Amino acid sequence: MKRAIQIVCAAAAVAAMNLPSMATTRTWVDNPGSTDWHFPSNWSPAGTLSTLDELRVFTGSPTAGANIKANGGGSILINGVTLNSSEGVYVGGWGTASGRVEAGGDIVCRFANVGADSGSVGVMEIDGIGSTWQVAQQLRVGNRGDGTLKITGGGVVTCGKSGGFLAVGEDAYG
Repeated sequence: MKRAIQIVCAAAAVAAMNLPSMATTRTWVDNPGSTDWHFPSNWSPAGTLSTLDELRVFTGSPTAGANIKANGGGSILINGVTLNSSEGVYVGGWGTASGRVEAGGDIVCRFANVGADSGSVGVMEIDGIGSTWQVAQQLRVGNRGDGTLKITGGGVVTCGKSGGFLAVGEDAYG
């Protein structure tokens, strides 16, 4: 009996080592030294971001010089603050992911994609008066995956101020 228990415990330990890393719920910390979205100590708990994480921003003005991504169960919540990205925002690049802007929050980015790749599911919601998503170039919804853009409660989405477009559907291109 003792040997059977040891074998089962050893098998469980090996199986646990092969599991994918779990997503972490992280909240933006208004760090006076940095507003960089990708800087690990700007999040609580601190750590390198994963596209699987549940990211929540309630204070500050985070900025990103690289793409912001939520994939494979990840999510992004912007509540009452502005997130500026000089690049793109991806919601559901692979797997299922969601994003939400609420309470007068705002995302400002160069381009965006909701439901980017085959088999992916992305849902982005802009909800409430004063809540906006400003995309300078192209906004693609359901490019090769399933994308949903919900604009509710007085939220506003703008795109194309720099010659861009809104594209909806498979292989979405203006």
